Amino acid sequence: MSINTKEFYSVLASKMEASAIREILKLVQNPEVISLAGGMPDPLTFPVEDIKEVTQDVLSKN
Repeated sequence: MSINTKEFYSVLASKMEASAIREILKLVQNPEVISLAGGMPDPLTFPVEDIKEVTQDVLSKN
């Protein structure tokens, strides 16, 4: 048995809409979708070795 909790919402709460960002993030969970809108680039495109080298250089000097 489930309870319809929406009947307990205030007028203001019942007028609220889902966040657009939340809806976009649902889409990027699909591996077939490439979304540039969520601000989540493919980690494989990160220059990991370059970042590692620069980080080591900075940390060794300070």
